[in-house]
Amino acid sequence: MQEEKFYEELLGLAFLRIDSVEKQSGKLIIHCSYQSEGERCPQCGSVTAVVNQYDHRQVCDLDISDKQRGRPAVWLHMRIPQLVCHTCRRYFTESPDWVQPGKSYTKRQAKWVFDMCAKQPFTEVGALVDMNHKTVERLYYQQAALEVNLAQRYRDVRKIGIDELAYRKGKQDYVCVLTDLERGIQLDVLPNRKKRH
Repeated sequence: MQEEKFYEELLGLAFLRIDSVEKQSGKLIIHCSYQSEGERCPQCGSVTAVVNQYDHRQVCDLDISDKQRGRPAVWLHMRIPQLVCHTCRRYFTESPDWVQPGKSYTKRQAKWVFDMCAKQPFTEVGALVDMNHKTVERLYYQQAALEVNLAQRYRDVRKIGIDELAYRKGKQDYVCVLTDLERGIQLDVLPNRKKRH
């Protein structure tokens, strides 16, 4: 029980209760349950905590050790309640707000992959995180779109940096990365180096 509490505090994910931790070669499989205090029905808006059954989902989270040399060695094997709304009889599965919608990784894992892509090609990041480079590429552009809206993104910029990043090493395929030099943050990622973009 003490070990489970330690990992709950270390992960810091809301409503996640850890049942057991399985240590395999170079990775941790954390068996856990998502237990919120209720969810709003997506159809009628009523709040319900009535469980119909449980679904299982595997989600990749940030690495918490250096055993895999940067690879995400933490997998959450989650038991997630399927709820029933007694107002409209709709069945729906709870969705942790820290999981990327419809994906098999957490939002903070997506952000980490995004940050890694600013430093090296998609193929190299894919090798590090055990993802197909096309998945990494899609994640990168989705995350770039989520960062902030365009007006806010450039509002306080005084010095802009323009760089190119090869997303496939040795293939001469580049994206254009714009950064705020004073704040040291990424502003935008353009699909190529052409002026009209």
